[in-house]
Amino acid sequence: MPANRVGRWRCLAALAAIGAALTACVSNAPRANPSSAAALPAVKGVKLPAQLGGRPVQVGSPGNEVAAQNGFPIVVESPFEIVTTNAFYGTSASSEGRIRLVVHVARHNFSNGEFEVNLADLAGWPSKGELSEIVVPDQGGRGGIAKCGVVNMPQSSEVLCGWHLQNFMVFVTWYEHKLSELVAELPAIRDEVEIRQ
Repeated sequence: MPANRVGRWRCLAALAAIGAALTACVSNAPRANPSSAAALPAVKGVKLPAQLGGRPVQVGSPGNEVAAQNGFPIVVESPFEIVTTNAFYGTSASSEGRIRLVVHVARHNFSNGEFEVNLADLAGWPSKGELSEIVVPDQGGRGGIAKCGVVNMPQSSEVLCGWHLQNFMVFVTWYEHKLSELVAELPAIRDEVEIRQ
């Protein structure tokens, strides 16, 4: 067989081997879960529920005084100039196991910068702290941007998650719990807080 034909066959064989390898890589690549990609109806409002994950609201907790006058659940829908309110949930009067829910609603579209500023402010409340071990959790088809982390403060153990949509920002602080626990529960918390069309 002429040398040029032998070379051509070797090139074709090499290309076939490369093609087979690429096909194997594509077939073995992880695929997105179709259920997590399905978009849910748009959010038209948020609420402070009477219970959060089965935990009752602590009406007498600091920061709940204004909300308690209106009763629970408290529903907040846009458009509003800006509304900020919060509530604590749990069965104990101590901070152990409590969850703090903070809701911001505005007429304008919240930017990523506003979301990051509020997330940092909450990580530093009531004393200076910062967020570490950052996680961007999978929120399925719920939309928006979510971010979680561990709040590093002396003599404190808490984790924080937040998410924002067009006119809404919501933040959840869970005291004396692990970040993995809050990340796992965040989709269910969103389903309890968000009001969809």
